[in-house]
Amino acid sequence: MQANQAFDEKTMLEDLLNSQKQRMDAYCTLLWESSCPQQRMMLSDLLIEAAEDQFAIFELLRQKGWYPGKEASEQELQQAKQKAQQLKGSM
Repeated sequence: MQANQAFDEKTMLEDLLNSQKQRMDAYCTLLWESSCPQQRMMLSDLLIEAAEDQFAIFELLRQKGWYPGKEASEQELQQAKQKAQQLKGSM
């Protein structure tokens, strides 16, 4: 792609989605390494905001058919919940 060639909507949304994922990764790393309660609260708030932004971008991509996905069944949700609980219990 040439430097002066405009991005199409799909490419821009995919780039935004990847940026949001990187933003969330950065906030998680900072949160894990912070010992200051006020800083941890701020980072938690920023992480939630980034997750909401990421999901909005994902939903837009999905609605346009550019990010295929499927709704999880109730059984799949329960299995994922059990796995998460088992993982939490093993820590």
